[in-house]
Amino acid sequence: DQFKPYMHFGSTCDKRFNGTLFRFPLRSAEAAKMSEIKSKPCTAAEVQGLLASFKEDAANALLFLKHVNRITIHSMDDEGGTTEVFSAVHVLDNPETREQQSRIPRFVCGDASNPMSKDDFYAKLQSTPEQDLPVSVYEKRIVVTDGGCQEDSRWLISSAIGGGKARELAVKSINGPYQLRLVPWAGVAARLSAPEQDLVGRAYCFLPLPTMVGLPVHVNGSFELSANRRDIWHGSDMTGEGQLRSEWNHALLHDVVAPAYARLLERASSVVDSRHYFRLWPTKMGAEPWVTLVRGLYSVGLNRPILYTNLDGGRWIAPAEAILADSAVDNREELTRVMLLEGLPIVDPPVDIREMILTAQRHELKAMTPALARQLLREGDHHPALAERSNTLLLLRYCLSDLAGDRLLELGGLPLIPTADGNSGRFEKHEAKSYKAERGKGLLYTCGQLEYDLLLESQAGFLVDRSIPEDLYTILASTELQESCNVRTLNPRTLARLFDMGTLPAAWKRNPEVEWTTTSASEPSKEWVQLFWEYAEQSAADLECFEDWPLLPCDGGVLRRLIKESSVVDMGS
Repeated sequence: DQFKPYMHFGSTCDKRFNGTLFRFPLRSAEAAKMSEIKSKPCTAAEVQGLLASFKEDAANALLFLKHVNRITIHSMDDEGGTTEVFSAVHVLDNPETREQQSRIPRFVCGDASNPMSKDDFYAKLQSTPEQDLPVSVYEKRIVVTDGGCQEDSRWLISSAIGGGKARELAVKSINGPYQLRLVPWAGVAARLSAPEQDLVGRAYCFLPLPTMVGLPVHVNGSFELSANRRDIWHGSDMTGEGQLRSEWNHALLHDVVAPAYARLLERASSVVDSRHYFRLWPTKMGAEPWVTLVRGLYSVGLNRPILYTNLDGGRWIAPAEAILADSAVDNREELTRVMLLEGLPIVDPPVDIREMILTAQRHELKAMTPALARQLLREGDHHPALAERSNTLLLLRYCLSDLAGDRLLELGGLPLIPTADGNSGRFEKHEAKSYKAERGKGLLYTCGQLEYDLLLESQAGFLVDRSIPEDLYTILASTELQESCNVRTLNPRTLARLFDMGTLPAAWKRNPEVEWTTTSASEPSKEWVQLFWEYAEQSAADLECFEDWPLLPCDGGVLRRLIKESSVVDMGS
């Protein structure tokens, strides 16, 4: 009875069956000998082998199917009894998932109660504004049961009906000479479960093809397939129908798959951790035709929020508005933290993703550089990062890192000179007049330890902080740098001028002799005067620079002006 097998699936052969049944005429050895169609027999072992092979791919087969949600394998015994030995089921436990999955099929085919003809579909496709074409992004759970074992896998599916050249070619195909009836329907699937395992992406034309795409996602589309139906049609040396098929596949990859991939990444950012997230990105260009997809993804992804910045407590931003962290510096994390304080949307993707972002698309992305830091720090007077001395020193070192010679002039305007009072002075050109006259025309000074100690209490705002790292202080004290800005090395004449700006009482100036109690807060202490004479001895300073000041300690608790042939100094007074 040739119809008996159908009855095992619920068909009575005299009423409409709500489904589709296929019967494969597998011949025994005896039947094959008598067959006029095919003489090759099919053994039970071969069937078991085919089923075992299918089991391995059954879950993948459900990923992009439009209406099939369940695949089962049954075994029949000699008495006709059946047992389910395998199943792969798309678990539709979420109404939103059900709606998302049916959105595109409804647009293409209509509802079951009101099916749409092909001509109506193409008219609808042509008239629908591109921004209103359906897209769907949803999670898909597939449960595979094989004997007593059960495996649960989760997938993120992003599909769309696309616009651009793909829609244009599809609409033209209605009346084209080749009757291809193209549909701009495509998408991608990423595995959410087992994130530690790398997914080897395959091509799909709703069912899986044996072609690997070289990507960490599966790629589905209404592709035009090669003659052997194992690959998608592509090539640049074709004409006529072959050329149209190749153009179609490229348009589908660029205009439909690439935006769907970008939407998948956008959704994945909220459902997987960062390590798994970046494993979903392409890390190499690959071969044709898939390179078209990679370039398209990095191009369309430019304006989608697919990169994370810690700015403002953390948020996702588009690559076009991001600034890539400087990967060339050893203290990248510290630099990134400081620039975030300054309001820069720094992103720091893995190195291979960074390289792809910079090379796979034609848009010039911003990257953190010393020049960009200098530009930012010249703007305005409010720089939150500079509230901490360690941040100031980090930025100073970074802004100096690519400067030498005449380029040191680029330091102009940067508020990065660490002064001994805990504040920061601004680099100015050496002839600048921006500071008030009493600020010494904007000059700040490096000096030896003795001069530093002499001025620390009274003129700390004029001194470059000597507690900063030695290498930085050496740079600030170098002739090369000081020739380009308002930093100077302190000399005796300048030291004497600073005495006149609050270090010594103004009433003492040019006074031949003053009473010195050593107890008044407005007077220099005994230790300070001793320190001055240590400085004078060690530096061999020209004492004429200080002749306006009574700095000679004498008997009777007085200080006398420095004049030639002065009396003996009483260092014990």
